[in-house]
Amino acid sequence: MIERSHLRIIEALADNGSLTAAANALHLTQPALSHQIRYLEQKLELQLWQREGRKLRLTNGGKLLLQMQGKCCRC
Repeated sequence: MIERSHLRIIEALADNGSLTAAANALHLTQPALSHQIRYLEQKLELQLWQREGRKLRLTNGGKLLLQMQGKCCRC
C-alpha cells in the first residue's frame, strides 16, 4: 500500500528536481529520503526516477503516481 507520505515524497521530488532540495523541503536528511525512495521503488517493483546528473526526472510510472496524488487531495 502506498502511504500519503510516499506521495508527498514524489511530489516534493517533482517540484524540487533534486534529492537535496526535496529533502530540505520535507525536513528530512538526503540519506533518509534516498532510503524512502529505494523502499518505495522496491515495494512497487517500479522505477520512479531517472537520474540526469544531479537532477531527477520522473519516469512514466512516477508521473502516474504523481497524478494519483493530485486526485487523492481532491477527495
